[in-house]
Amino acid sequence: MKNISVDLNAIDELFQEPDFDPFNPQSRCESGMADLYNQTQNLSSKEALQITISIPGDVVEEDKKNEIKNAIQRYCVVKITQSEREAQEIRKQGVRDLRWAMIISVTLLLGAFLITQLTFLPEILIYLLSTGAGIIAWVTLWPPLDSILYEWSPYRQTKIRYQLLNSAQLMLKIQDSKLNQS
Repeated sequence: MKNISVDLNAIDELFQEPDFDPFNPQSRCESGMADLYNQTQNLSSKEALQITISIPGDVVEEDKKNEIKNAIQRYCVVKITQSEREAQEIRKQGVRDLRWAMIISVTLLLGAFLITQLTFLPEILIYLLSTGAGIIAWVTLWPPLDSILYEWSPYRQTKIRYQLLNSAQLMLKIQDSKLNQS
């Protein structure tokens, strides 16, 4: 089981980016969830995960632990849903753009073929025009193909990382206290 941890100065730092004070060594520059998310970067999605969150004892009472755990799970579900929605929208836009790109590309390739049939033009000009039309056709196709094939991948990775955080075993450590919850 892999363990990742975050030390918070206040419970608000779990979801909100705190005000960073470079003169204070305990000051955070990102939210606790952002820190946990970044720690999952090189973890396998098949690996069991335990999250340890250290919080000052005067900030969190024992009955708040389940509330914190539920809040983390809700946060992860929202981020998973957002990632799925973004990936789906990118794919849909790619398919819509591909239709226009196909029409333009077929027109250009047909034009390139017709240019090769013009015998009254110099061969170098026929070559340049037909090759140029072919290149423009492929350049026109690339952005929608990129969207469909590759652009959604970072959103999938985000979804996997939040699923890993969502399914993790949570342990809250109260600083200056011996209370723990799994």
